[in-house]
Amino acid sequence: MKPNQLTIYNSLSRNKELFRPIHEGRVGMYVCGPTVYGDGHLGHARPAITFDILYRYLTHLGYKVRYVRNITDVGHLEHDADDGEDKIAKKAGVKYRVAKGGSTGKALYVLGFAEAAKLAAEAFAEAVNKTGVKTVVVSSPAAYDALVNDFKAWGVKLDAKVMHVSEFIVSLKLKFSKKAGKLCYLESDFLKNYNGNLKFPRALLAQVKAESGEGFTTDLTNEKTPFMFGTNNEESYTCGEGAVVFAQLRPEIVKKMAKYVEARADKDVLLAVASPYTKTQLSKKTKLKVSTLTEIAAECL
Repeated sequence: MKPNQLTIYNSLSRNKELFRPIHEGRVGMYVCGPTVYGDGHLGHARPAITFDILYRYLTHLGYKVRYVRNITDVGHLEHDADDGEDKIAKKAGVKYRVAKGGSTGKALYVLGFAEAAKLAAEAFAEAVNKTGVKTVVVSSPAAYDALVNDFKAWGVKLDAKVMHVSEFIVSLKLKFSKKAGKLCYLESDFLKNYNGNLKFPRALLAQVKAESGEGFTTDLTNEKTPFMFGTNNEESYTCGEGAVVFAQLRPEIVKKMAKYVEARADKDVLLAVASPYTKTQLSKKTKLKVSTLTEIAAECL
């Protein structure tokens, strides 16, 4: 083997072979990443180490590398279903397509792989722009923050308008047949602290006639609504929303924060959250009743 060459194991031939790119001077890498709302395991950390080393070495050898990692943080239907029709879209008569296997780059950026994050964002934007869609709706506040703020900072242009699912549902002006009743809303760290205290989660709760645990009718004209939970809004962040892969990296801290929320929440009142990540962690690590804003809206149809 000559210096500055790469020998790599070929799983098809089951032999170590001298690496030769399909296109001279260019390499494309598409690798698996974590399903960040699922259970954490050692395999989630492997790509961040193994493939990053491979990417860096290929770059060292002089190749132009397009490095894309699949992180399933957007595009799944509620309840982790891969197929089926969305109840809210059906009610509103909205035609839609579900994006699968895409990565906004948020998790990569959080892990410190800024260059790889930008590449993932570029690939995501390119794929979405080619479809010609006018609107992209996301449920994850982390994905929303990536599409609205990170893409702009990285110089990545997404042609479609980006809406958090709460804004999208509010814009449909649906007629809900049921009331949400009493609940407590755990604020989204991303939506509140990094996106101008996005008003739509509270507006949606007003549409479904949500009431605070204390029995006061929700007043959404005031930011300090009676069903809000917590004071600094970091509870949602550390339960999995903001750091995206925090549950895989520091599960013991996520568990402590989930217990922190549980100790301060009313056990008999539904806890509403904007982030599917937060619901996953609280549901697994506490006995609280937790639903996402989307699930609450769907149940009220």
